[in-house]
Amino acid sequence: LLLLLLEVDGGVCCWVACNGTQFMLGHLHEGTYYFSALSTTERILTFKSEQAFYYYFYERSNRLLSAEADASMLSVVEELTRDDVIEHPHTVNSLKKFNVYPEVFLSILYHSFVHTFANSLNPTCHTYRRQGLPPFKTCVGWGVEEYFYVNFVFALQAVALMALSSIVWNVSRGSVLSVCLFFLFYFANLTNMTRVMSAPPLRECFGFPFWCVVVATCVSLLMRSRKRIRKAITLVGYGVVLLVSATAFVLSWQFAPFPLLLLAASVLLMDSCGICTPIAAQLIFLSLGLSWIVCVLLMFGNEFMVSSLYTALLIGGGTVLFFKRLFPSHSQSPLKAVLFLFTSLSIVVGIKWSLSYTFGFNNDVSRTCVDATQRLFFQFNTIFFFQLFFTVSYFPTAAVEV
Repeated sequence: LLLLLLEVDGGVCCWVACNGTQFMLGHLHEGTYYFSALSTTERILTFKSEQAFYYYFYERSNRLLSAEADASMLSVVEELTRDDVIEHPHTVNSLKKFNVYPEVFLSILYHSFVHTFANSLNPTCHTYRRQGLPPFKTCVGWGVEEYFYVNFVFALQAVALMALSSIVWNVSRGSVLSVCLFFLFYFANLTNMTRVMSAPPLRECFGFPFWCVVVATCVSLLMRSRKRIRKAITLVGYGVVLLVSATAFVLSWQFAPFPLLLLAASVLLMDSCGICTPIAAQLIFLSLGLSWIVCVLLMFGNEFMVSSLYTALLIGGGTVLFFKRLFPSHSQSPLKAVLFLFTSLSIVVGIKWSLSYTFGFNNDVSRTCVDATQRLFFQFNTIFFFQLFFTVSYFPTAAVEV
């Protein structure tokens, strides 16, 4: 589906390179820890610091699913929402406080995978003997709990490579040489570009592939929209891919709102300057907004997410784009672009200010927005009335021009 929507020619070569990435990462991981020669406890001990913290949720979910015959995802969610272990003696909602949905999803996927392919899974087992210690037996393969976890993370990096290659293909307008150079530079600098081979459970190892898919989808949509996309099913496909990838990105990484904020602001800037088509900007904002609503619900209304600057930008930017569609303007001028950006910025700052005070947050971003708003609207009355006049007069002027 991704290859079809993003129109990456040479999909066979891209698929081979992606599988090569997964094999190469697994080989580097094996060379770092000798993972296949370790016992189960020793494999878990290779996850240090926050890696062990996140892997604990995967192991705990697996134990719950194995202990109860009728256990399901709801059972895992119910236990993690009333978690009295991770911050004992306090009871916290781990799904709301931490980004552990990848581990919950992987544990359910692992058990479904094992039950479905139980007859075809034949893990390779070996017995190791160490001097002065009793022999122990260890197994490797997708049917092993630890291997399923790390192999899935390595497979995600193949998705990231596929998305990055599609970006290069679209930006270079179908240059095979550019794609080949990208693969060359990627593999030559692999150890400097990522640390997934030494730290698979880190959040960026889960989030980065989905971020690459988000960027690749937006790049393809923005470039194809200049040629007027005629089929509605194509727009729906772009929207679905962007919705799913953005949702997975936010649920996987706690820092996801920051790059998404930059992406949304860039699209809004491009729309104000007339670089992208209105339908592309509206579709991107709609997909990002719906994904953000889904993530807020799945994170049980996390206050930091609700009161974030990204939330304010989605509401403010989406509102401005909506009114801009109601009152379209066929002419584009620098003054209108400046007024559009100024109006959007004022609405975003106002929404951020309101959300921060509503939820009682007084962090640095909130204080900065509040101070800037006070200086703009209360200390400089001339600028305030200037902004109010052009904000009110902008949309009716556009309507008259039509």
